[in-house]
Amino acid sequence: MRPVLDEFSSRHPGCIVQIRAVGYNDPFTALRHDTIDVLLAWLPIREPDLTVGPVAYTEPVALCVSSAHPLAKRDSISY
Repeated sequence: MRPVLDEFSSRHPGCIVQIRAVGYNDPFTALRHDTIDVLLAWLPIREPDLTVGPVAYTEPVALCVSSAHPLAKRDSISY
């Protein structure tokens, strides 16, 4: 996330960026209560009262399973 934060700070030098963690069980309450302005979250997000903006950051993801697991024999998976 450092490159995203650095780019934002360089474009908006007057803004103060504070990183805060939100819980997985209720990630949107802080947005709804104006405690935070922006939330970076995993997609998909299907909340009718929230606006989902452009993808800000992507990262590679690897699935790790034991060799006995049925998914271990596949070349790829999707969800």
